[in-house]
Amino acid sequence: MPVRKNIKAQPKTTLLELPSGSDLPLRLNKISEQTGVSSFNLLQKWILQEEFLIGVIQRSKASAPKRAEARPGVSKSAKGPGTEDRKKLVKRAKQLLKEGKTLKEIAGTFNEEKIPPVSGAGKWYSNSINNLLNSKK
Repeated sequence: MPVRKNIKAQPKTTLLELPSGSDLPLRLNKISEQTGVSSFNLLQKWILQEEFLIGVIQRSKASAPKRAEARPGVSKSAKGPGTEDRKKLVKRAKQLLKEGKTLKEIAGTFNEEKIPPVSGAGKWYSNSINNLLNSKK
């Protein structure tokens, strides 16, 4: 059996003063007892994960295109088809249903024809066609 070298023991440190009612120290101690990892090391790992996640979120926000940029020719205030266009879409969807197309096929047709969905973003799905047909607007 290999002998492990003595690793410098982590000094016992107390957690920063937390607002009353915080159960973080208790939770850290419980996890520490279950895993054998010191509370200090657990806290360090947690902080590193938080910093990593913050970095990921910031990078994704910085690289995500704005809606108006993602869909050229559509103003920021545009939400989708107006009332008249919506009526035309309902009429067209009902016509395609009569021709025997499924909701999924209708959604595919609308996507192929680059018709923007009612929400103004994304693409058509069978569920959005169903909502369009069943809407009261």
